[in-house]
Amino acid sequence: MSTLTQAALVSKKAFFWTLIIFAIVIAVLVFLGIGKSIKQTLFPPAPTPALVAFGKLPKVDLSGGFVAPASTYEAQTISGNFSVNSTSAKVFKIFSPTPSFSDTANLRAKVEALGFDWAPTTTADGSFKFTKQGKSLTINQYGNNFTLETDYAANSSILSSNPGDVKAAIDTAYAFFSSSGLDLENYPKDKIETRTLKIDGSTLSATTSTSGANLVEVTLNYGDLDKLPVIWAKKNPGGIYALVWQGQVVFAKVVRVPILKNEFSTYTLRPVTSAYEDLKNGLGFFNTPLNSGNNVVLNASLGYVIGDKTGDYLQPVYIFKLANGVLGYVSAVDNSWISTTSGK
Repeated sequence: MSTLTQAALVSKKAFFWTLIIFAIVIAVLVFLGIGKSIKQTLFPPAPTPALVAFGKLPKVDLSGGFVAPASTYEAQTISGNFSVNSTSAKVFKIFSPTPSFSDTANLRAKVEALGFDWAPTTTADGSFKFTKQGKSLTINQYGNNFTLETDYAANSSILSSNPGDVKAAIDTAYAFFSSSGLDLENYPKDKIETRTLKIDGSTLSATTSTSGANLVEVTLNYGDLDKLPVIWAKKNPGGIYALVWQGQVVFAKVVRVPILKNEFSTYTLRPVTSAYEDLKNGLGFFNTPLNSGNNVVLNASLGYVIGDKTGDYLQPVYIFKLANGVLGYVSAVDNSWISTTSGK
């Protein structure tokens, strides 16, 4: 009997000490986790050093945007300051085409895919122009950039009718750009922007619905790069857009910026407060015209700007969002990595 009692006592003690050891292990693990968190808070790890593989970069040309008139700026952010914590960002190489024997064949195929016969005339800037049945196509020698034009402003059928469904216009424009050879993977549908427009003589005015419009403007926007937004230097329209009327593209423009996504290097960024000072000193540019007076700045973020003046590198910028929806942008790369020699 005493043996059974002793066995029970031993079993209880073993169970008790097992619980104690288990509790100690849990406490140690929790302590180590909290300790690590405290250590990271007090002594954050040093940022990964920038690679700067391209050496010093040329000064980014943002003048494709709108210059602001004399204005004042007032930051009214939720936190009271600009919460941009990144210390580096990627710089991407831009593809620069060189002439080759295949250019003419590729260009001809593209022109014919757009519905024109191969009978070019040369323009003053070296581009090629094609005409057919009231349409004209002006395209550069590499086929990257082109403008398709019709006399839509004088077309009585267009002037006397609405443009049709906006979704159908998006599908029409998307199919047209696909036939032009544009890589649509870079221009996702969820980034598309549209406007309904009314023809007023030689100008186009935005409307609130298709019922009072003649055309639908469909603008393609580049997808995010490294989780950062890419915006056009000028908005409405952007660099790639089409005007659509009842299933027909009556105008289109393509300014392609061939970003080499796999050729990039990281660069150190200057503080966002430094860029904001440049904005206040009139050194920023904007994606739509800005009125003079007091302008409220709601927030700032990192991103990229593309347009017809994008150079050999796509460099990050600070994008400042104003209360009126206008976006201002200023170079973000630290000045120590910007060349002071023109063209270098």
